[in-house]
Amino acid sequence: MERISEQKMRAEMAAARLIPGSDGPVARIYNALKQVYSDGSVYYVLENIPDQCRDIYDILVDDKVVVRFELERGNSAAVPLGVTRFSVFNYQKSIGRSLRQKLKIALEFARKELGRPGI
Repeated sequence: MERISEQKMRAEMAAARLIPGSDGPVARIYNALKQVYSDGSVYYVLENIPDQCRDIYDILVDDKVVVRFELERGNSAAVPLGVTRFSVFNYQKSIGRSLRQKLKIALEFARKELGRPGI
């Protein structure tokens, strides 16, 4: 498996920011997230795992929590299923090296946006 450079990973994470008011697939993911976790103002998609009929999303909310849920593909009215919330600490313990690096970068970006750099 090819290792992704930090610069490329940073670019991917910058593009993974969910921006309220976006349209299309981003709006669908954002709206689903808000159904299960209404707090927060900064959101980064850490992982999107396609399954047979659903997509599984891990989303960092601010710098506090990671929310995982499944969303039925092709259904614009789909309700999030299998919702799990993790503290950042517990999530970090449960993931591999590559995803830990993504989380580290997303946390850096989120903290900067929240005005809490260097925490």
